[in-house]
Amino acid sequence: MNADLVHPSDAGLMKQQLFQALAEDESFKLEFRGVHKSGRFCWIRTMGVVVSRKPRTNEPLRVCGAMEDITSVKEGERERNEYLQFFE
Repeated sequence: MNADLVHPSDAGLMKQQLFQALAEDESFKLEFRGVHKSGRFCWIRTMGVVVSRKPRTNEPLRVCGAMEDITSVKEGERERNEYLQFFE
């Protein structure tokens, strides 16, 4: 993942969570704000798992995963929370 494509406020935590998952041989699922090619920010969910490692060092060699734009989901959650706060 290119760090320039991650929102600056999310970059540190996203990187930490990803490296931890890769080191512990766990699958990962991360949500963060990314920069769309148009320049606007969008929410991204990425999921993956290490499928092979270097034999001598156990470093990740290949990761298989997917990315999904979840901006509409996050906007819906924000609107729902605003609605609930209004009626509290």
